[in-house]
Amino acid sequence: MTKKQRFILTITLLVAVFTALLNQTVMVTALPVMMQQFSIKLTTAQWLTTGYVLVLGIATPISALLYERFSTRHLFITLIISFIVATLVGASGVNFAMVLIARLCQAAMGGILMTFSQIALLGLYSPQQRGTILGLFSMVVSAGPAIGPTFAGILLAHFTWHSLFWVVLVVMVLILGLGWRFLPDLQAGQPIKFDWVAIGLLVTGMGLLLIGISTLQTNWQWGLGLLLVGVFLTAGFVRQQLSTTQPILNLRLFKNATFTRMTLAVMLTFAVMMGTETLLPVLLETHRGLSSMQTGLVMLPGALANVILAPLVGRWYDQHGLEKIMMIGLALTLVASGWFYFITAETPVVFIILAYALRMSGSAMIISVTVAQALAPLAGRELSHGTALNNAVRQIAGSLGNTVLIWAVNSQANFNGGFQLAMGVTIVAALGLVWLGISEIRAIKAVANQ
Repeated sequence: MTKKQRFILTITLLVAVFTALLNQTVMVTALPVMMQQFSIKLTTAQWLTTGYVLVLGIATPISALLYERFSTRHLFITLIISFIVATLVGASGVNFAMVLIARLCQAAMGGILMTFSQIALLGLYSPQQRGTILGLFSMVVSAGPAIGPTFAGILLAHFTWHSLFWVVLVVMVLILGLGWRFLPDLQAGQPIKFDWVAIGLLVTGMGLLLIGISTLQTNWQWGLGLLLVGVFLTAGFVRQQLSTTQPILNLRLFKNATFTRMTLAVMLTFAVMMGTETLLPVLLETHRGLSSMQTGLVMLPGALANVILAPLVGRWYDQHGLEKIMMIGLALTLVASGWFYFITAETPVVFIILAYALRMSGSAMIISVTVAQALAPLAGRELSHGTALNNAVRQIAGSLGNTVLIWAVNSQANFNGGFQLAMGVTIVAALGLVWLGISEIRAIKAVANQ
C-alpha cells in the first residue's frame, strides 16, 4: 500500500468514526426540544442518548468477530449502507418510537465501525507509531461526542431536529463513495461461529440493568426486580465468556493488571464525561433559559480543548510515557468535579464554561494515555480483542454513567439539588481515577527499579 493510499484510508476511517460518534451526542442539546415535541419526560427522552451509547457498547465486541469473519471491504461498505438506511428512517421520524429505533440501529452500526476502524488503523502502522495513531483515534473518539452538542445547537437554531439526521446522512454518503473507491481488502474473511446465547445474555442483561436504574424512582419494586435480573444475566454472560474458547469479549485479558487498571480508568472518565454532557444542556436550556445555540456555544471551548489536546497527548505519551500527563489529567478532572458540585442554574455562564473546559481537557489527557497504556502489553489477536473489550466497556460505562446521574437528578425535589448530587457522584469517580492512576505509575516505577 502506498503512502497516499494509506493517508486516504486513514482519513476515511477517522471521518467515518467521527461522524458515528458525533451522532452519539447530537441529541444531547436536542433533548429539551424532543421532550416538548413528543410530550415526554427526561427519563424517557434520555434514551435517545443513553440507548445509543448502550447499543454502541454492546455492538462493539461483536466487531472483532466480524472483522475476522468477513472481508474488510465488504464489511465496511455494508456498515455504511446500513447506517445510511437507519439515518433516513430517523430523518423521516414522525413519533418518538420511530426516532429511537433509528438511533439504536445507527448505534449498532457505529459500534462495529468504531472497533473495525481502530483495528484496521493499528494494522496499517508500526508498533512504534501506535501511541500517535491512537492519539489521533482518541481525538476522534473524544471530539465526536464533544463537538456533538455544539454542532446540534447551531443546527437547531436554524432548522428542526430532523436536520440532525440529514447532515449526518450527507457525510455518510460521501464516506461510502470514498470507501468504495479506495478501500482494499486488508484481509480475507475466515469461518467463525457466532455465539448467539452470549450476545443475547449481554443485550438483555445490560438493557435490563439500565432500565432498572431508570425505573427505581417511579416504581422501586419493579426497578429493583429488573436491576437484579439484569445483574444475574450479565453475570451469566461473564461466566459463559470465561468458560468458552471463542469468547465475544476476551475477559481473560483482565488478568493483566495494567490492562485492568487502565480500562477501569477509561470507563470512569467516559462515564463522568458523558453524564456531564447530558445534564449540562438540561441545566442551561430548561432551567437557565438559554437557547440550543447558546448552549452549544457554552460547550464549545471544552470541545475544542478536547480536540486539540488528544493528538498532542498521544505524541507526548510516545516520547515521554504515562506519568506526567496522567497526573495533570487527574488533577484537572478532580478540580472540575469539585467545581461542578457548586454549579447551579444561577451560576454565571463564564464559570460554567471554564468548569466544562477543565472537565474536557482532563478527559482528553486521561483517555488518550490510558487506552495506549492498556493496549501496550497486547499483541496479535489479543490486540484486536483488547481493543474491542476496551471500547465496549467504555461505551457501556458511558450509558451507565448517564443513567445513574439522571437518576440522581430526578431523585431530588428540585433540579439544583439533584444536579449537585449527580456532581457529587462524579467527585467519587474522580477520586477512583486518582487511585487507579497512581497505582499504575507505582507499578511502572516498580518494574523500572527491578
